[in-house]
Parts: sequence; structure tokens; C-alpha cells
Amino acid sequence: MTEQEYFNNNQLSLDIWNNKYRYNNESFDEWLDRVSNKDNHLRECIKNKKFLFGGRILANRGLNNGATMSNCYSRGFVEDSLKDILQVGNDIAMTFKAQGGQGLSLSKIRPKGTMIKDLYTSDGIVPWMHLYNTITDSISQGGSRKGGLIISLDITHKEAETFIIIKDDLNKINKANLSLEINDEFMNWVVNGETSVNIHRIYDSGEIDYTINPTALYNLLIYQAWKVAEPGVLFMNKFRNYNLMEFIDEYQIETCNLCGEQPLPKNLSCNLSSINLSEYVIYPFTDNAYFNEDSFIKDIYYYIEAMDDIIEENINNHALPEQREMTYKYRNIGLGVMGEADMLIKMKIKYGLEESSLIDKIHSILFKTAVKASVKLAQERGAFPGYKAELFNSTIIKNHFTQEEINEMKSIGMRNSSLISIAPTGSISTMLNISGGIEPIFAFSHKRRTENINGGEEYQVYSKIVQDYFKLFSDKTILPDYFVSAYDINWKNRIALQSTIQYHTDCGISSTINLSKDTKLEEIYELYIEAWKAGLKGCTIYVDGSRQGILTIDNDENKSIPLIHNRPKELPVDIHNVKIKGEDWTVLVGLLNDKPYELFTFKNKNVHLSEKIQNAKLIKDVTDKGNLYHLQSDEIIIQDLPSWYSTGEEEFTTRLISRMMRNNYDLNIIINDAEKTNKSIGTFVNVLKRVLSKYIKSKQIEDICPECGNKLIKTEGCMKCTCGYSKCG
Repeated sequence: MTEQEYFNNNQLSLDIWNNKYRYNNESFDEWLDRVSNKDNHLRECIKNKKFLFGGRILANRGLNNGATMSNCYSRGFVEDSLKDILQVGNDIAMTFKAQGGQGLSLSKIRPKGTMIKDLYTSDGIVPWMHLYNTITDSISQGGSRKGGLIISLDITHKEAETFIIIKDDLNKINKANLSLEINDEFMNWVVNGETSVNIHRIYDSGEIDYTINPTALYNLLIYQAWKVAEPGVLFMNKFRNYNLMEFIDEYQIETCNLCGEQPLPKNLSCNLSSINLSEYVIYPFTDNAYFNEDSFIKDIYYYIEAMDDIIEENINNHALPEQREMTYKYRNIGLGVMGEADMLIKMKIKYGLEESSLIDKIHSILFKTAVKASVKLAQERGAFPGYKAELFNSTIIKNHFTQEEINEMKSIGMRNSSLISIAPTGSISTMLNISGGIEPIFAFSHKRRTENINGGEEYQVYSKIVQDYFKLFSDKTILPDYFVSAYDINWKNRIALQSTIQYHTDCGISSTINLSKDTKLEEIYELYIEAWKAGLKGCTIYVDGSRQGILTIDNDENKSIPLIHNRPKELPVDIHNVKIKGEDWTVLVGLLNDKPYELFTFKNKNVHLSEKIQNAKLIKDVTDKGNLYHLQSDEIIIQDLPSWYSTGEEEFTTRLISRMMRNNYDLNIIINDAEKTNKSIGTFVNVLKRVLSKYIKSKQIEDICPECGNKLIKTEGCMKCTCGYSKCG
């Protein structure tokens, strides 16, 4: 097999493989031999796209080049001393050089203004954030992998507000992800509306007392997440305790790796791999489709053994002696999944709506089989050196095994202290052109920026699942409704699915909840509370357009692979009769989920429509000549609506507004732009503005900046905007 055949001649896939994982122009068969260590069964699983190791293993296995095969490391808490603060800089630099990602917590650093030996005051956390950011940026240059860092902070730290808003300037701390450490006590304060809580902290330099406003801090977090997609949150009670080592005191989780899927003690590492669930579906896209559990279970034993082998092969490649010691003692591995959304589509199941029982079953099988496989390895190779029988008292073990099963396994022990970790699989899933981790498909057509390939080139990506469907059903022109993408899924369903998977996952889950442009702050306020109540270990959101992402949607509807907006063939329509410069016009507003979705206009000299017409609908026909739209009701049919525009200028305006609405632009922004374009009463633009204003409550309009269209925020008694506009009184 050649790489062109394996990657279906997909240029992005080939570039990822060539630039990130291929060594010295090796052939594809040589690559398979190297990464599988010539294990025939494992080689076939990789060749059949059922399984891939994490990126560091794919890049470095078998080379003896000194680079690590572990993706994940944690430096843990930065101690409140200059010596450790500077040592952390050295440690993360050396880890980056060896191609590992890092995580650290600043929660133990004394806040700005705190006295040091009664001589001078502390500068707080910000200078050290800049230092670690600069180190990450510097080590990433010229290497084979971009440096990766996550910095976390306790939300009750005195400088939490500074930490939350620091990414207002994206040019400052731009090489590190930020997350807040939030415990159950803080979330209960928020739920109860607490506005003043006394905090007592002990540092090396002494004790300090201060007051925080939990409600205000939470609201600021919500606003920043809406605005710039950071910081994320880690729910620390679940994050540190729901794992196999729950009752082993010496195993203290301090923070996590770059993407949050591996909570870790200080200096511990983990190697990663992922199972492509979509390749276990038999008879895809048919009523007879099913998930091959027997093959799945059999393969998990191979995957766990292969990952345990990596620990031995990699033991001398860690950058620091402390990392080697901790890795040998605990033997962490992180087996995850990818292609989950593709699997559901192949089984004709709609993501976020109908999949819960299947997902529950598959992930239960995954965890239980991984435990049994690790016990089997312990019987053959010995338990990990840090093993204690209390491991089998953990909540997650008791959730999955009977006491009789537990007693039998306890007498043997386990080979690994962690097993299941759901990584985002950004590069490897993109290389296979499938959905990453447990994420829904981002979009069936999108653009992807690649930071480390060809100078940050942007690629147009068409989902393979769509191509596979049309190959099987060449007579079809529209995708079925079980093809759903990220922005089609309600966030409550996303949380419910992640909660189900977290129940069966001893480590963490990296997953981003994508939200549309019109998502309100109130929704995000509820979202984080619901995520906490549902038992998630962490939560990250991305509001479309809040900052430039790696993935972006291409809204051109005329691509060879259709971009799915989930527009039904028929939409209800509102009819508005208006006057424009003394002439009678009709404005048609197509509605999707009771919101304006598309727009058509024409002069009434062609035909007159009563606003009282019953059961009017807009019908879209997809033809080889493009999309045709028709109006149909009990009384009348109008064919080919675009041809009813009056002039080129009016046609352009109508098409532009329709496109904006179809792509979830806030109606307030459209209306304010129309207001700035032409304020004359009776003009075409002004009349359309008045029609669309009927779909917005007056209070909503007042909360939008008239200068730039962004949302106004109430502060210091005024409604203010980041552009400088303010409205007081």
C-alpha cells in the first residue's frame, strides 16, 4: 500500500504525514513497520485505520533520537520560591526540547502586593506567566513540534480577576492555554448568589486574608469565555478524585497536560493512542449497521499491551530524571477514541439526540476491557511499582465491577495506574479525515490552518464521511438528517454525552462545546453550572467568531461537496407588504426555528400577495443548475424567486442579508449596519431594516452598540462597548 492510497490522495493528510510523522523519506510500509514495531496484528489495525498512536509515538518510535514518545507531562504546582519558579522555567524548556507538552499551576504563588520578608512586595503571577509564555514561544521555533503549555490558577486566588482577563490582549500570553481551578465550594457559592466570601491563605512569607465576590468572578469568567474562548475551567473535586488512584494518598493530582485529558501528579507523564470507532461499524449507512463488539474487545487487549511496551522503550527519553522515576513508578497510559461522530453517522444515529445508550455501552466496554487487559499484563509482567490494593476501592472501579470481580483482580494488581484518556486527536484524526475525539464533525466543509506545516498554510477540507455516503448512494443529492455538525447540536446534549463518557473514563476528556454567534451570556452562565452538576472534569467553549480558530467554516454554498445548513426542503414564510419610494413591494422572510433565515423581495406590479395567506412556505430545489426557490401556498405558486428581484443593487442587498442570516449573524448587527448605511425613510435598505426589526424585542436592540454592532456590557452604571462607545443614565 502507498501513502496516496492510504490517505485517499488527500493533500492535507499527506502533508501532515510527511511533515510530522514520516522519518527520512521512509516508505509507507516502512513507516507501518516502525510504528507497529513489526507486530503483525497491530500493523493491520493501523493499516485498516482502526487505531493510531499519539503523535509523539508516530514520529519517534524506533528512532532512538532522544525525543520522547509521551505527549503529556505535568510540572504541577509552582512553589512560592524564586528557586522553584526559575527551576520550572528550565524544566518546561527541557521538556519542550524533548517534544513533550507541559502543564503547571500558579495557585501557590503569593499574589501581587504581598510582603516578602517585610522588605518589599511580590509582583504576583503575571511576570511568571510572561516568562513561561516566552519560553514556550522560544523553544517552539525551529523544532519539529510547537511548544505546548497550559497554566492554571485557583479561582479564589487574589489575582484570579487579572488571570481571567489577561487574554484581552491576545498578543501577550499567546502560547499557553489558560484554565481556572474551580472546586465544589465555589460553585455552590455561585449557585447561592454569594457576593462576599472571606479567604485565608498561607504562603511561605506568611498568612493573608482577603475577600472575593464569587458571583462577580463567575460572571467575568463567563464574559471572557464568550469573548475570547478562555480561560477554560477545571472542576477540581471530580478532576482530582474520579480515577483509579482515588484513595492512594501519595498520588496527588496537581494539574494536567496541555489539553486537559490527562490529570497528573507532578513530573508524571503519559503516552496516548486512540481507537477509530467508525471502523468498527459493519454495513455502514444501512438499516443493518452494527458495532462489532467482539473485534473491539479483542483489539483493546492488543492496544493496552502495545502502549505498555512504549513505556519501556521510552523510559530513557524523558527530559528530566524526576519524569523517568515517576513514569516507571506509575506506568500511566491513555487509550482514547476518535471518529465517534463518524461512527454514529454510519449507524444512522443523530449525534446529541439518540446516541446515549450506544455511547454508554461502548465506553463501558472500553473501560472494563482496558482494566482486564491491564490486570492480565500485571499477571504476566508484574504490577506497576506504585500499586496498592486501595486502587480497587476507587469509585470508578466499583461503578463497573462486582465485588467478586474486584477481589479476584485485587489479588493480581494492575500494570498501569491510568488507562482511558480522551484526547482531541487534532492531527491524527485530521490525517485520517475523521472527527476528532468525541467531538461532533466541525463542519462538512471547512478550512483548517496548520501552524507547523508549510508555514501555516490553510487547507479546504471536505469530510470523508460525506464522500463515503455519496459513493454508496450516488442517486442522493441531499444528506440525511443524521448528518449533523458542531453548531447544530444543543449544548445541553453535548454536556449529557460528555457526562456519560466521563462516567467510564478514569482520566480526562478534551472536548470543546461550539456555540453559535448569537449565544447569549445567560446561556453560558447556565452551561458551566450544568457541566459541573453533570460531573464533567472540565469544560471549554468556543463561540463562533470570538477569536480565530484552527477550524473555520467556509460559507460558500457552491462547493462540490455541499456545506450543510440543515435547511429543510420547505420552510414557513412570513409575508410583509411594504412601500418603497411610493411603490408597493412584498418582502418574504423564510423562518428556521422561528427565526429569520432567508429573504426575498419583489415589486407588487408582478403579483400581489395578501399577508393573510394561509400555509405559505418556501421550497428549495437542488438542481444541476444550482438552487431554485419557490413560494407555495393554498392559493398561489411563484416559481424561481431570485428572478423577481427588481435591480442589481436590490438583488445584491437581499442576497447579502440572506447569507448573513443563514450563517447566524446577529440580527441586531444587520439592523445597525442598515441604519448606518442609509437613514432616509422609505429607502430599500431602511424598509428591510424595519421588517427585520419586528423579529427583535426592543430591549435586545438597546443592548447592542450602535457604532460597531457588538454587545454592550453594563459597568460602573453605564452601558459600554469595547470600541469606546458608552451610554449612561
